[in-house]
Amino acid sequence: MLQPDGETTLAVWAGGAAVASAGLWAVGTVLFGRALASRDGAPPTAASANLFKNLLATAVFLVGWGLVGGAVPDERSTAWLLASGFVGFAVGD
Repeated sequence: MLQPDGETTLAVWAGGAAVASAGLWAVGTVLFGRALASRDGAPPTAASANLFKNLLATAVFLVGWGLVGGAVPDERSTAWLLASGFVGFAVGD
């Protein structure tokens, strides 16, 4: 019987995470569209949709962070985190 090594196991988890991410992105798009639609069926503005999405993501992140111990990253890690967030918002959104 083939025993997976650590690298194979990591690859399987990474592939599963990628597929789950794409699937959840698709489901999230539909759900956010429905949740944010006004009573007359008009789509939300981009700014309101982004604000809602980012506030919800921040809340989920903070809860998850608290559940795993909530350690504060060092200064260098914090700088990289803030820089990557800025670039992600500036380029991605």
